[in-house]
Amino acid sequence: MKSSILLTAACIAAGLGFSRDALGEQAAKSAPNVVLIVADDLGWNDVGYHGSEIRTPNIDQIAHSGVELDRFYVYPACSPTRSALLTGRSWLRTGISRPITGFTEGGLPLDEKLLPEIFRDAGYQTFLVGKWHLGGSRAEYFPQNRGFDHFYGFLSGFIDYFDHSFIGGIDWQRNGHTLREEGYATELITDEAVRLLRERDPERSTFLFVSYGAPHGPQAALQQDIERYAAIEDEDRRVYAAMVHRMDAGIGRILDTLARQEMQDDTLVLFMSDNGGGGVGLASFVPHSSDGRNDPLRDGKGSPYEGGIRVPAAAWWPGVLDGGRKSAQVISVHDLLPTLAEATEVPLGSHKPLDGESRWSELQGGAPVARGPFAVGSMGVTAVIDGDWKLVKFPDLPILGFGAGSELYRFKEDPREEHDLASAHPEVVERLNDFLESIETVPPLGGDLDLLRMLTTGRDFSGGPITRMPHAEKGKLESVTVSGALRFDERDRDYVGSTGTIQYDAERSSGGYTLFSPTAARASYLIDMQGQVVHKWDLPEGMSIFKQVYLLPNGNLLRGIKPSKRVMDKQGPGGTLQELNWSGELVWEYQSSDPLSRLREDYVRLPNGNTIFLAFDQVSRQAALVLGATPERIGAGVETLWPNKVVEIDPSGRTVWEWRFWDHYSSDQAHNTQDPGRVDINLVEVPIAEINRDMSHSSTLDYDPASDRILISARITSEIYLIDHSTADADDPARGIAAARGPAGAIVARFGNPGNYGAGLAQRGSDPGDRLFFAQHGPGWIESGLPGAGHLLVHNNGVGRTGTEPGSWLGRALQILRRFLLSNTDDYATIDEIDPASGEVVWRFRAEHPQAISSFVMGGAQRLPNGNTHVTSGQHGHLFEVTPAGAVVWEFLSPVSSFGPQERPLPYPLHHIQNSRRYAADHPALQGRALQPIGSILELEPRPALGAVLATAGLRALHGGALAALGALLLAWILWRSLAALRRRRARQRVAGASA
Repeated sequence: MKSSILLTAACIAAGLGFSRDALGEQAAKSAPNVVLIVADDLGWNDVGYHGSEIRTPNIDQIAHSGVELDRFYVYPACSPTRSALLTGRSWLRTGISRPITGFTEGGLPLDEKLLPEIFRDAGYQTFLVGKWHLGGSRAEYFPQNRGFDHFYGFLSGFIDYFDHSFIGGIDWQRNGHTLREEGYATELITDEAVRLLRERDPERSTFLFVSYGAPHGPQAALQQDIERYAAIEDEDRRVYAAMVHRMDAGIGRILDTLARQEMQDDTLVLFMSDNGGGGVGLASFVPHSSDGRNDPLRDGKGSPYEGGIRVPAAAWWPGVLDGGRKSAQVISVHDLLPTLAEATEVPLGSHKPLDGESRWSELQGGAPVARGPFAVGSMGVTAVIDGDWKLVKFPDLPILGFGAGSELYRFKEDPREEHDLASAHPEVVERLNDFLESIETVPPLGGDLDLLRMLTTGRDFSGGPITRMPHAEKGKLESVTVSGALRFDERDRDYVGSTGTIQYDAERSSGGYTLFSPTAARASYLIDMQGQVVHKWDLPEGMSIFKQVYLLPNGNLLRGIKPSKRVMDKQGPGGTLQELNWSGELVWEYQSSDPLSRLREDYVRLPNGNTIFLAFDQVSRQAALVLGATPERIGAGVETLWPNKVVEIDPSGRTVWEWRFWDHYSSDQAHNTQDPGRVDINLVEVPIAEINRDMSHSSTLDYDPASDRILISARITSEIYLIDHSTADADDPARGIAAARGPAGAIVARFGNPGNYGAGLAQRGSDPGDRLFFAQHGPGWIESGLPGAGHLLVHNNGVGRTGTEPGSWLGRALQILRRFLLSNTDDYATIDEIDPASGEVVWRFRAEHPQAISSFVMGGAQRLPNGNTHVTSGQHGHLFEVTPAGAVVWEFLSPVSSFGPQERPLPYPLHHIQNSRRYAADHPALQGRALQPIGSILELEPRPALGAVLATAGLRALHGGALAALGALLLAWILWRSLAALRRRRARQRVAGASA
């Protein structure tokens, strides 16, 4: 009857010229609802209607009032089952052959059409609450981008039931936004399902997928539920029973809501488990396994035997499905998609070949129809089921607990799979093997099972935000992340290549000339793409570069210099600002005579001819205490501190404006730490008093003429601040300075670490919260006319991505030593493009091997005219250019080191360059200039003294010796552990022999 009504409606709609969308909406109003409920790792003997000690009255109601599916087959693991459920296609076709882990790149292939997409095309509203487990590495794999209108739950295979964490990071979200909310996960999933049913659009049919995480481990339950099962002696089983109880109670609430919403007579409810219980076999050895039972079936989760793949399942639809029946029909999880499509009369549309067949007629009580063979499996094991025959295949290398080869069982005579019939019926084995061979297969996601690769990947990425950060944020970042291979890996201390240009793709590169000034060099250099010097500006004797150099439009050079003998200029006279013409002649110079305006690392020439620069101020300990600084923040014995400021001078050197952090600090004492226009005075980067005297630790400055705003990068807070320069008053400088000290000078925007001021969650342990930057360097605006104009580019150093910094000076010292000797074994840098309107990353470059960029104290990034990005990884003197897709098209290693020029780089980060700038060949500064090569930097730099040569040789020898020593210690430790284990085993054997 329903079919004819829908067909008539479709014909009338077509005749009246209604659109397909309108037809789908109209059809959905009269189509039945579908509620799909999936338990996770629920065993065969974990439901009341199978005789379990666990009471499941609501699941039992679905089975008793509906149709119990006695031979319902799934895969022995989570992700393959869910993939087959939503696609109707075999694991062999989709590549989802094992659980998708935190090491898996990708997910359920994006070209697969999923069940929720089919329903949504038919006008349904589609909801998923609970577990996904089909891809969370990038946002396009998220459920809300795979056909679900709404998603609430978690992306990974399991979470902590109370804090909703997964490997240290929060994995709990609503539609791509991480939630940090209290509550037992099973209850929260039920609450959301009930809310969606109540608040749904009643004019549209509903597809609701309730995907519980229970009773999958880690085992945890509400105390009142545990007490209900006090009679169960085994503690693990008691907790497991409580978990199942709470899920069953939630299912009862969902059924009750259907009744209250007057939906139950027009709703098909299907219940199933995704695989067998995990309390037996291999699965029982997994730390997060749960204590399920599959009696009398053989084995459990992860196994191709009945206990792993035959699960409790039932369908219920009052008035449509006759209740009280048990169906012995063989049904696979692949069959659900076509079955639901037929039951709801929703067209499949264009779809890839299905491995499932509709079982709707049999569910309605029709005569059983023979089903063709199908295969299920995971982790290299396969079961082929053909009626009562079952072929079990194992991988070439046997897995612990399984034998190699094939086994054959016949269900009717041997439901416990105790008698292998493979040798007695080779023709059946051959036929079912031929069936497997006939299926068109794709490579498994992530490649073949490779435990060594998984362990290596886990080692490489453990600790970083790839696994530690909330899945929602991780996925969004991964969706905009590109990567490329660098020839020079900053973590690889054994690089034997040369310095200079080490790769160059002229066709894809933006070309031009690169300006930089190595910290230990005797000149500032302009090089071509082949690494040859085309111009240089020598440094005065006894002076060294003060970090940054810029070409002005007229071809002059703006730089800062300082006495070579001074390492830091915080306590005494600062550096000197100079403008040199193309010939190296001094045309302008500034050196502050004010001890409270000592030059820092960066400076910018403004369009009006003035210059702004970062400077040190100086305040007393007492003044800081009055403002709200704590004694712990200041440190014992520290009497003066150096907050930073921005100073503007005119060409005569007169100060005409300044902006001070000191005027815009907040504190708990003043109760204003939530004010986004202020910076908490007690924020520190490391618990070392001498370092924290540099209170704001700001190293980068930039200016945007379009908005008249100044950008300040503060490493100490891992934030970028935008301040308003319009407070400056050219006619009355004193008035402008006063305005900048008041409310008009407050920070107008800030990015990178919203937890600092209560606009987001601060990092807690290994969960970075809403933190985005990690001691960044070199940010600046993308200039007008370039791709991404108005966005910010940031060299995000990655310091502390892995978690909180050590709490003691010893711990910090050891961490610094480890970073130096082992080349940042945990941190890694990324290049981030930020949209200031949203504060979100819209493009990110991460090296193919993430730690190949590991500069943690200096760096920068610059957008080029063709859309490429020029990057400075400063500690290693490593410059490179990447395309928007992440391909590396130019790479250069500076030969200048702390020990003089080097033909090949030193094995440690001693080739310092604060930043570099690329200039196009047609840049105004280069017009009419003779840009002929005059030699390489290696040739032009003075040769190192004998002492430096000896120091270099010693350093290289120390490096080799240190690695050898570490290797020897590791081998000794392994040998000691092996001998100790052998001694313990022999001791146990002696005890056993004595007892006998």
